[in-house]
Amino acid sequence: MKIPFALFLLFTSSSLVAKTTIELFVYFDKPPFIVDKKDRVGLSYDFAAALNQHSKTYHYVIVQMPKPRILTEDNIRSAVLWTNPAWVDDIPMKKYDWILDLIPERELYITHDKNMNYQDISSLHNKTIATVRNYTYFNLEKLFKNNLAIRTNVHNEKAVALMLLYKRADIGVVGLQTFEYFKRTIPDINDNLKILTGYNKAFQRSILISKSTPQLKQDIEAWFNSAKGKSEWLTLKTKWLLH
Repeated sequence: MKIPFALFLLFTSSSLVAKTTIELFVYFDKPPFIVDKKDRVGLSYDFAAALNQHSKTYHYVIVQMPKPRILTEDNIRSAVLWTNPAWVDDIPMKKYDWILDLIPERELYITHDKNMNYQDISSLHNKTIATVRNYTYFNLEKLFKNNLAIRTNVHNEKAVALMLLYKRADIGVVGLQTFEYFKRTIPDINDNLKILTGYNKAFQRSILISKSTPQLKQDIEAWFNSAKGKSEWLTLKTKWLLH
């Protein structure tokens, strides 16, 4: 028996209304995690779309805002994507719940100087280092504080790479996944910039989830653990990430 179109719309609307909207926070605005906020392009948006196909309970939306605004009691009732316990002062993992080790990542030092090498932190002395404004670079803070290197701030990691292409800085700091995206989308980077070998700060990106919503963690983990979710996550990683 065919369902009348009006009744179909009613069922569909009821289904959508029944879902609770959950904001998945991202506190940086850089590819491949966020490529275009207006058109909702990037790994984060594809990830939310896959969860929405899976979940019977939640409707997930991506919200990008600075970390200090996210890490408040009101906002942290949901989840934060692609972060790490060390970055949110939760190394013992007691403040928040976690879905760990989803994306391999590294902090890179990149340069346009083909002859530059990295032996230790002294290799960066007297260099101009392009960084993102308001980011904390734990390995470099003492260097900047003691005036052993010059920090020049720009608004995002794409601008860091461009500063180096234009030779307005000696070194830049970017993430591996972001740099790989730039290599695919900015052809000049492949021929003109290199990674300084010898520096290796590897880590994993994970998902932070509020302890007040254990059912939210269960919902996301159910997708990761399902056969469909495993296949879709592999597809997303192949599309967006070096893995």
